[in-house]
Amino acid sequence: MVASTNLAGKRLGVLDLGSNTFKLLVADITPEGFDVVYERSEYCRLGEGLFSTGNLSDEAIARSMQTLSALVGHAAELNTTTVCAVGTSALRASANSSTFLDRARNEHGLNIQVLSGEEEAALVFRGVCSDPQLSGRELLVMDLGGGSAEWILGNRHAIANNASLDIGCVRMTERFFPGQLPPPTDGVRQLEAHLEMVLSPILEKFPLASRTLVGTGGTLCCLACVMQPTFWDIMKTGGSFSSSRAALHDLTHLLLRRTLEELVATPGIPAKRADVIVAGAIIFRKVFAMLNADTFFVSNRGLRYGLMDRLAQAAHTA
Repeated sequence: MVASTNLAGKRLGVLDLGSNTFKLLVADITPEGFDVVYERSEYCRLGEGLFSTGNLSDEAIARSMQTLSALVGHAAELNTTTVCAVGTSALRASANSSTFLDRARNEHGLNIQVLSGEEEAALVFRGVCSDPQLSGRELLVMDLGGGSAEWILGNRHAIANNASLDIGCVRMTERFFPGQLPPPTDGVRQLEAHLEMVLSPILEKFPLASRTLVGTGGTLCCLACVMQPTFWDIMKTGGSFSSSRAALHDLTHLLLRRTLEELVATPGIPAKRADVIVAGAIIFRKVFAMLNADTFFVSNRGLRYGLMDRLAQAAHTA
């Protein structure tokens, strides 16, 4: 983690190195917090094959190093003073994560902190709470990544409960219907049965009640973009987006019948996310049904925003 001294007034970069996507956020630290200068996401599938082998493949490491090089280059072009990088599920789970971490350190000067599931959840929640549209509410937040999902209950002052499970969209795709789109009915049923089994004891600890339900992560943002083509414009201008569970159910049902080529051709779904978005939609649909949620908000402010907010606060208190 970056030291907090002498960061006030600086331009900082944050790298969120996920199982499916690497994300860069660049922002200027201001007296009020931080102002976003630049954002970029690149799909590199670091976790490809990991969940069956237990190791990051040579191909995935090489591909991810190229992505990391590009993102570090973008940060340098923007005169970023410091870049702070964190890793999540793929780097937590892999037996050979040190290979990736050593190369990142030697080739790019990055000392990557691998977050625990609890640390990841806390930063995701902090990122969501940095949104003025949501900061004053009691929240139940769900974040879905490639390797894991997190649930966080609380408000901007305190987290009441959090949990992390290994049910990310890449992991579930590879386990239940790898390379099969539309997914076979049996695969979908097996995934739903698995989710019911592992989620039932967890979600009992996360009652929705009168709280605002917020979903975050690339999968849900892309699904929101399918439902509302101006979603990213809404996010960039500081607006908010909400939808009904019924609309998500209908969209998931529609996506379940599409081939990979048809998913790639669907406006709002990036080509490199198309093969895992169906599993992601099933996961959100199942969770929201188990929570008996009528509506939910979608936030694009996840882990990287939470880490930037933490760095900004540290700069102000140093």
